Amino acid sequence: MSAGEALAVPHPLAAFARARPEHVALRVRGPEGVVGAPICAAALRRSVAALAGRLAAAGVGPGDRVALLGAPSAAWVAAFHAIGWRGACVAPIDPKATAEALRERLVGVRLLMRCAGAGASLPPVGEGGPPRLDVTGADLDPPADAPLAPELSWPMDQERVRLTTSGSSGAPKVVALTTANLLFAALGGAVQLGHHLDDAWHACLPPWHVGGLAIVLRTAWCQTTLDLGLGFLPAAIDAAIDRGAITQLSLVPAMLRRLVALRGGRRFPPTLRWILLGGAAADEADVAAAEALGATICPTWGMTESAAQAATRSPAQARVRGVVGPPLPFVTVARAADGRLALRG
Repeated sequence: MSAGEALAVPHPLAAFARARPEHVALRVRGPEGVVGAPICAAALRRSVAALAGRLAAAGVGPGDRVALLGAPSAAWVAAFHAIGWRGACVAPIDPKATAEALRERLVGVRLLMRCAGAGASLPPVGEGGPPRLDVTGADLDPPADAPLAPELSWPMDQERVRLTTSGSSGAPKVVALTTANLLFAALGGAVQLGHHLDDAWHACLPPWHVGGLAIVLRTAWCQTTLDLGLGFLPAAIDAAIDRGAITQLSLVPAMLRRLVALRGGRRFPPTLRWILLGGAAADEADVAAAEALGATICPTWGMTESAAQAATRSPAQARVRGVVGPPLPFVTVARAADGRLALRG
């Protein structure tokens, strides 16, 4: 047994449900506001355990790889957690992937889970490939006699997700992240940005890339609310911010520009603790415009290999123009001899 196998942590949703069973773990935000009823940690745990029971019946267990295909939805989040409940590795796939890319991502996969988004049908898949298990919103309310799979712990060195990079510095590639990679990234972000138990983090970045997926795990580990957007919906986000329903927000620069323009000079309320801004270099004029409306902008830099954030400005620090911020607590950044940045942690 390796040191990583000997050292294991509980499934984050299981720990969440034990500590704060009635706290809202998930709500889904569409163009007209929240879709359906918010889901507490205990209810989400039961849905996940029931889905994991179906995975167990299909022969999925620790070490297997399960592909997850679909648009953001409550069913997608439940399916993601269910795969981890069985100790398996999740391979999220962009629902707009080409047929060739889809075939490549399904190599070595034990099972394909397809999730129907809110008001949408299941994503199409060609003939052949691994067995399929379809998930819809109905799976969030399993029958009373549904078999519930037991929770499996997560060894620190076990692969949890396999993600495709965005290709911003070359051809896209697949990166495997372990429990330790994801856990220390989540804890480091919580230390750098601060952690409030009443936080609600709005996720409008695609969960098949690390920037969006990290929020799903961070909110589970921090036992706070995942406010999942059905895409980037500026008007819905703007209204929720004004109601104090969103305290944390992750955006790329183009999204920030649209949100600031939509506000038309209205100040951001203090309930919005910060906006995490990354994914590309931001225009200083856009950042200054948001700050003029009272927003706290926290620039961040990272990559898939670092499980999202590697360096981030803390809200407690003064922002310096052109500076992202210091490395997270469990990361070291150094300049290599060829001028590139080298990460450890």
